[in-house]
Amino acid sequence: MKKLNLSVYFIILLLLVGCSQEKEPPTVEERNAYLDSIEYIDQYEDGDDRKSTLNITMAEEFAELKVSEQYLFLKEFFDTYEKTYGEVFGYVNRFDELYVRFHDKDYTTYSVYDRAFYLTSTGDHFETKDLQDNETLLDDYDKNVVFNGTFKGKTAEESRAESSAKYTGSTSNSDTETYIKDKNGHDWIQLTDNQRFHAISNALYSLDQNGFVIEESEYYYIDALNAFYSDNSTRNTPINEALVSVGLMSGTIYK
Repeated sequence: MKKLNLSVYFIILLLLVGCSQEKEPPTVEERNAYLDSIEYIDQYEDGDDRKSTLNITMAEEFAELKVSEQYLFLKEFFDTYEKTYGEVFGYVNRFDELYVRFHDKDYTTYSVYDRAFYLTSTGDHFETKDLQDNETLLDDYDKNVVFNGTFKGKTAEESRAESSAKYTGSTSNSDTETYIKDKNGHDWIQLTDNQRFHAISNALYSLDQNGFVIEESEYYYIDALNAFYSDNSTRNTPINEALVSVGLMSGTIYK
């Protein structure tokens, strides 16, 4: 019996020693020092509402690289940053989104995620797995288009005017009564932009009334669902499930 007690004690002691030797999470100061050391990054800031987002502004020299070379640089940076500093603001705010811009541009140039890469000016996106050993296909894009600072070819002023026309001036009573209940991706792709806005607005209102905290606007979730349902294999997923999944994974919907 004494041997058993000593063995148990020894195991507990090892566990305690192991826990005491766990590496402390990095500090914000250490994270900042790392970012300051990265070539091509001129400025950086954390998201105002979502600490899981990092915004970086690139030096003009970065634009001289091929688009494929920029992608490889940004993907390596994303992976390294996520592994080392992903939880610098805690697990709830774990890093999952990188916005890349250049000086004097209305919009970001790229959005980088664990599994996707977005070109803002064209609205095109690629799965990371599809770019594995195939990143040179990005060089087929005209760099003048990639760096023109637009969102799907529209300036910020043009986008604001279009949004105003879609979501305010042209609102119809039937559109405001659009809901996501009993709808899936096949239904989603048939909705107009105005109907999608009101469907998500109504869904977010319902979540809010049930005690959930919503940290993003309708447009954020509309873009996420557009990307999710762009693949035909996902369209059987109910919209309400997809919306909640987006909110939980991004940390923007919680109770």
